[in-house]
Amino acid sequence: MTAPTFPTGTILGYPRIGRRRELKRAVEAFWAGRIDAAELETTAAELRAATRERLAALGLGRTDSAIPESFSYYDQVLDAAVAVGAIPARFERLRGADGRLDLAGYFTVARGEGADAPLEMTKWFDSNYHYLVPEIGPDTAFAANADALVAQVREARAAGFVTRPVLVGPVTFLLLSKAADGAPDGFRPIDRLADLVPVYARLLAELAAAGAEWVQLDEPGLVSESIDEPRERVIAAVSAAYDALGAAVERPAILVAAPYGGLDDALPALAATSVEALALDLVRGDVPTGLDAATTEALAAKTLVAGVVDGHNIWRGDLAHAFALADSLRELSGAVAVSTSTSLLHVPHDVDDETALDARLASWLAFADQKVAQVAVLARGLAEGATRSRTSSPRHPLPWWTAPAHPACRFPPCATGSTRSARRRSRASTTTPASPPRTTSRCRRCRPRRSGRSRRPPTSVAREPAWSRASSPTPSTASSCGRRSPGSSASRRTWAWTCSCTANPSATTWCSTSPNCSTGSRSRSTAGCSPTVRDARARRSCGATSPARRP
Repeated sequence: MTAPTFPTGTILGYPRIGRRRELKRAVEAFWAGRIDAAELETTAAELRAATRERLAALGLGRTDSAIPESFSYYDQVLDAAVAVGAIPARFERLRGADGRLDLAGYFTVARGEGADAPLEMTKWFDSNYHYLVPEIGPDTAFAANADALVAQVREARAAGFVTRPVLVGPVTFLLLSKAADGAPDGFRPIDRLADLVPVYARLLAELAAAGAEWVQLDEPGLVSESIDEPRERVIAAVSAAYDALGAAVERPAILVAAPYGGLDDALPALAATSVEALALDLVRGDVPTGLDAATTEALAAKTLVAGVVDGHNIWRGDLAHAFALADSLRELSGAVAVSTSTSLLHVPHDVDDETALDARLASWLAFADQKVAQVAVLARGLAEGATRSRTSSPRHPLPWWTAPAHPACRFPPCATGSTRSARRRSRASTTTPASPPRTTSRCRRCRPRRSGRSRRPPTSVAREPAWSRASSPTPSTASSCGRRSPGSSASRRTWAWTCSCTANPSATTWCSTSPNCSTGSRSRSTAGCSPTVRDARARRSCGATSPARRP
C-alpha cells in the first residue's frame, strides 16, 4: 500500500481531563447518578472538539493526521482491553446482547461491584500515572470492538478534521497483562499473541473504513527494563505482530510509538516490518547509531518521528538542541517529523492558567500547550529546510521559552532575571528575540544541601531569585517540594535545593527535581512524591493528582 504523507509535526497525546476538570466532574456525577450516560457522552464530545480546535490553533494540521485521538474516559489500557474483548469472566454478565459493554459496564470493570474486584491498578512505567492491568487466560475470547475508536474518527471527520486514532499496541498490551485466575502454571499472556493479532487487524480495517489515514500503536513495553519477560521473546513477538499487521491489506498507515526510553535492539526488528513510521523517544533514548546495512536500508524507507520535546515534565526545552537531534535523523531517512517524546497526559494544559505564579518561575515552564507550540516551531523549521545556525539566528527568532537552561542546572534555567523580563518576553515574537536571562556562575539551586545553620554564600554567587525567597503560596494554589534548611526565614535563603511547583486543581502538575528532593508541604490536591527512574540520574518526580480519583 502507498502510505499517505506523515505530518512534519505532531504529538503523541494530549491531556484529556479537561482544562477545568470537566471530564472528572462529569464522570463523578455519572457515578453518583446525577447525570445519565447521554449527558456524560455529550461532555466528552465537547472536550474532544475543544481539544481538536485548540491543537489546530497551536499549529497542528487539521487534515494531515497530526492531531491524535487519545481521549479516554478512564484509562487507555482499559480502553484497549474493551476494544479486543478482554473482559474478566467475573464481569461477563455486564455484556449486552451484542457482547459489548456500555459505559456503566466499562466503569464497573474499572471500579468493581460488590464481591467482584476491579482490575488491579499499577504504575504506568516511570510516571505517576496508573493503569488497569488486563487479565488474560488461555480461554480469554478476543473479539474486535472498534465502536469507540470509529465513533471518534467519524466525529472528527464531521468537524472537518482528519485525526489519528491512538491504541496500546498488541505486544505492550500482553506484556502489561497478568495471567487470569485459574491459568495453568507457566502460562504467560504473551502466549496469546497469535490469537490477539488478528483482532488488531480487524480493528485497523474498521478504522480505515471510517476514514482514518494513520493509526498510532503505542509500544512502551519495548523500551522498559521492568518487563518480566526474556528480551529474546519480546523481540520475537515484535517481529511476529508487526509482520502480520503490516501485511494486512485493509488498514491505515501504522505509526509505532515507543515512549519512555530507547528502542535499542527492538529497532532492527521493527525496521524489518512493513510499518510506515516509527516514533523514537530522543529525550530518554539516543539517536540510533552503529546500525547494520539491512536496518539502515529499511529505515530509509520509513518516516522517523523524533520525540525531542519532553512530554514527561513541565520545564521548557532547548529548542536549538531539539532541532539538532531531529535534524540528525535525516542521515537515516529523508522523511523526518518532530513530536513530543511521550503523550502530554502527564502535564497540565497551559501555563497561562497559572496566574498566581511569579513571572520568572512561569517563564521556565512549558505545559501541554507550550510544548505543542514548540513542536510547531520545530516542524516549521524542518519544512523550511532550516539549518542549526539558522534556527538560532536573530532573523528567525524563537519564543522566549526556547532559551536553553544554564549548563550547571539540569532542570529549569537558573535566572536572576530583571524587572523588564516580562516585557522582553512579550516582545519575543517581534524582530528581536528575547535575551536569555542572566545566570550565575554556578547554579545555587543545584548545589548540595548544607546542614546546620545558615551561612553567608560566597560573594562570587549572585543573589538568589526573589521567587525562591518569597513565602510559600497558599495550599489552594501551590505546593512546594524539596529540602529546606530549618530555622528562620534567613536560613531559607541558603544553599537548599528548593523547587516550587503548581498544584493546579485542573490537572496533573509535575515537578522534576534532584535526587535529594523530598516531600515538603502538601496541599489537599497533591498525591505526594514517589521515586522514579530516569536513565542514570535516578531523579524524583512529584505529582499533583490522586490516582484513585482519576477518571
